[in-house]
Amino acid sequence: MYSLLLKNGAKTVKELTKLSELTRTNLYNVLTGLEKIGLIEQNKNSAKSVFTPVHPNKLTEIIENKEKSLKLARVNLEATLPSLISDYNLAIGKPGIRFYEGCEAMEQILADQLKAKTEILQYLDPSITDLHYKKENDDFVKKRLKAGLKKKMLVKNTPANRQRFNQRLSEFTETRYLDAPLSDFHLSMQIYDNKISYLTLEPERMIGVIIEDKLIASLHRDLFLAQWESALSDRGATSGRLEG
Repeated sequence: MYSLLLKNGAKTVKELTKLSELTRTNLYNVLTGLEKIGLIEQNKNSAKSVFTPVHPNKLTEIIENKEKSLKLARVNLEATLPSLISDYNLAIGKPGIRFYEGCEAMEQILADQLKAKTEILQYLDPSITDLHYKKENDDFVKKRLKAGLKKKMLVKNTPANRQRFNQRLSEFTETRYLDAPLSDFHLSMQIYDNKISYLTLEPERMIGVIIEDKLIASLHRDLFLAQWESALSDRGATSGRLEG
């Protein structure tokens, strides 16, 4: 209808009915919609209402306004989505599972941790993150510390790890050491809120998974804390004595 008016100029309803072959009722609905979004104007001063198209530049303005509206909607959704998911899980009882691949996997796993309301519990091999993702990890640590998010980490008991974490003491980070024959961790695992997340640390096959379920998170949290109690503290890791 807008295109028809652009080609033929201002028209009355009677003229538009003939040109468009729409019923009078449908035509009024279309004209009302176009007038509402500002693509046509109605001149009611004449004996009969005359509809005139506005300049096509108006289309650009409409698109820009929709883009702004969508950005605002996304911001609002991101703010309310965790609460909506929580309500859904409580009502339906089904775990929420999100899966990511490639660069998006690391971005989403790290970003979700920064929204944590509880202490983060983590299994990690720092040597692997330093090898492939040192910058990303350093940036995340700065954001986490700025947000005041506390974290407990279980890492392998190696001289490199002991030196690393003895030099990086923070009121927001506690580290203990797993004194067992362990292979390198090519995956990090995080437990927080009612979530558990995994991130593979190999660039060629990076995937991330976030599972949100109270029972699953609770079991992993209990297992982590049980290991935490029997793991070595800084002094115990150095001397070989268990420090509860």
